[in-house]
Amino acid sequence: MWVQYIAGSAKFPGVRIKGMEVRRKREMGRKSRDNAKLDLRHWEQINERRYALESVRDLMSTQLRAIRQDKYGWILHAESEWQSQLQQLIHERGIFPIKYTSLEPEWQLCPIEGPYRMRKKLERCKFKIDTIQNVLTGWFELEDIKVAKEERDNGLGLSGSDTDSCLNVSNDGANDKIFDGSEYDSFREENDGLKIKSSRSGQSGWNDDKSSSVNEPSLHSAMEFGAKSSSFSIPITDVNTFLEPSEKIRFKYNCERVVVSTNTMSICSSSNLPHPWHMWKLDSVHELLKRDYQLRPVAIEIFSMDGCNDLLVFHKKEREEVFRNLVAMNLPRNSMLDTTISGSSKQESNEASRLFKIMAKSFSKRWQNGEISNFQYLMHLNTLAGRGYSDLTQYPVFPWVLADYESETLDLSNPQTFRKLDKPMGCQTADGEEEFRKRYESWDDPDVPKFHYGSHYSSAGIVLFYLLRLPPFSIENQKLQGGQFDHADRLFNSVRDTWLSAAGKSNTSDVKELIPEFFYMPEYLENRFSLDLGEKQSGEKVDDVILPPWAKGSAREFIRKHREALESDYVSENLHHWIDLIFGYKQRGKAAEEAVNVFYHYTYEGNVDIDAVTDPTMKASILAQINHFGQTPKQLFLKPHPKRKTDKKLLPTLSATAPILFPKTSAKTPLPSLR
Repeated sequence: MWVQYIAGSAKFPGVRIKGMEVRRKREMGRKSRDNAKLDLRHWEQINERRYALESVRDLMSTQLRAIRQDKYGWILHAESEWQSQLQQLIHERGIFPIKYTSLEPEWQLCPIEGPYRMRKKLERCKFKIDTIQNVLTGWFELEDIKVAKEERDNGLGLSGSDTDSCLNVSNDGANDKIFDGSEYDSFREENDGLKIKSSRSGQSGWNDDKSSSVNEPSLHSAMEFGAKSSSFSIPITDVNTFLEPSEKIRFKYNCERVVVSTNTMSICSSSNLPHPWHMWKLDSVHELLKRDYQLRPVAIEIFSMDGCNDLLVFHKKEREEVFRNLVAMNLPRNSMLDTTISGSSKQESNEASRLFKIMAKSFSKRWQNGEISNFQYLMHLNTLAGRGYSDLTQYPVFPWVLADYESETLDLSNPQTFRKLDKPMGCQTADGEEEFRKRYESWDDPDVPKFHYGSHYSSAGIVLFYLLRLPPFSIENQKLQGGQFDHADRLFNSVRDTWLSAAGKSNTSDVKELIPEFFYMPEYLENRFSLDLGEKQSGEKVDDVILPPWAKGSAREFIRKHREALESDYVSENLHHWIDLIFGYKQRGKAAEEAVNVFYHYTYEGNVDIDAVTDPTMKASILAQINHFGQTPKQLFLKPHPKRKTDKKLLPTLSATAPILFPKTSAKTPLPSLR
């Protein structure tokens, strides 16, 4: 084009040259647009290929995670079934009864909840699989030696096939194939129904909303254990075998099942793995409530009629879908669904939902009118605020009610006997209140909001502090301290000293409240299992908790009088002040500032979005703060809580001491055998 233009400029006049220049520019513009279209189509094809590759990669990654989860699930199922069989052999009335050693506790607190959510039952501890197999192996070897000796003495030339067969039952790991779960991949079947895979969790594996619900350490631990002790060809069955012929699975979800843990620990160890599936009958479900876990809206708590409640943690995006599907089933006994806490309810046409709305609004009035006890009402508020026994970081919180732990006789008619229920624990003394106010006013960090207290009144460490004499909490307490109990001077040794510390009279960093066990369970005050708790610097050996003089040295008497104090007139008249501090309008905002009741900002729900934190170090720091330094309950009331009418008394059958049903035994009397 350019050559034609140069050659034609000498032959043609200017008008024709101008026309050729216009055509040249038009042709160049057309070619430029064609090239741009080609480039655009090229990049579109590249993006399509990239998207296709990413889709294939995500699909393969999801399939790989599903395969790994199935393998992990079959391993857990096999271990659970094998452990169940072993427990049948070695219990006290089994074929091979095993006696408990001093190294392992014989009894532990049963997680089943009774009336008013009280846990009173003690159950036998289960042996670990390794312990059972070691004992059985030793017995079989000893029996083999005895048989061989009898053969030599009698001169019998028996082949010993029977003995060999017995030995093969427990020691054929060298001949049988090691179970690693790979041979059971073929048992994977797709079902059109509901299968909830749940694993007990004390880990923080749900911080990221990823597709996999099995973290690497858990999988590695299960594989190690499977290779170590599962040397048997155990038949694996599908979850459908647990269903009745008329039953059908409708939905499938992966979740984690939270047990007593401090987030970094779990009672469920690699040698005591749980069943990967859990099934609930619809007519046994009593309540469904949405819960938070690590201050994230990812959990659902299922309340069963038999008291076996479970806290299930889902992925953040799945929790709402799971809850909708469960509520849509119109569970027969699900009439206790709280709309103020869960944020959702059944359809308005459901009569049970309408009845519960009326009951939820009138529950406070029932307490005001004296129809329910203070203990019942506090436990109800804890339940609505997301507090429960499954997660130690959200354990139910109860108030200190007494301030007199030195008198020989407890005078419940004297107001000086009680604590100041209108003030938090840090303000029980004037000096303590003044110090915390100064700390709040002098705080000048622009990145951290002002607060009165750097510690909290309820945390996993506080729960373990109180329950260190009661398994399984004693085991968790040891784990928290690296395998042994804390220094004896820092253990829960005296009710009086603990009160003085929490009330700010000797330690301004301690503001802890109480737990429900202070009002119904005397066993946690006694060292019934002869735990070695060490000696204090004064040379005093730590054993049972030192009780106030008015308890007369009896843990049962302490619990009885303490419960009586909780239900006394003074506490009934002033308990609404404490409710305002913990669950009510004084929990946050200007009212909390005036009441000297502001805690570190990470302890409050909604103050931090963990999912939005991209820095792994910062996220780990925030989770450590949440898990170990306490969580503030949900705020239930935005207005001052009404006062209770003390002129209306409970009937004697509903008195404070009625639910206490313990057998009268001495502190050192061995517990009876279970039948």
